[in-house]
Amino acid sequence: MRTQPDRRQNYSGPRAEMPERRSDANRRTLNVTAQSLVQVEARLAALTHSRKAESEEEDSGWDKLIIPLD
Repeated sequence: MRTQPDRRQNYSGPRAEMPERRSDANRRTLNVTAQSLVQVEARLAALTHSRKAESEEEDSGWDKLIIPLD
């Protein structure tokens, strides 16, 4: 048996000690800096060189390239 009401049934906001994450306007804002762009460029250059070394096929795959941003 629960001692407190289930918050999922009636949303009453976060607990007092927890910050509200879902309503923050900047929660998904990408923070792009000159350094992060240099890192992405370096990763793309490395991938380009490794792809040319593997094969000379002309195939489209850049639309599926995922580069994690740290």
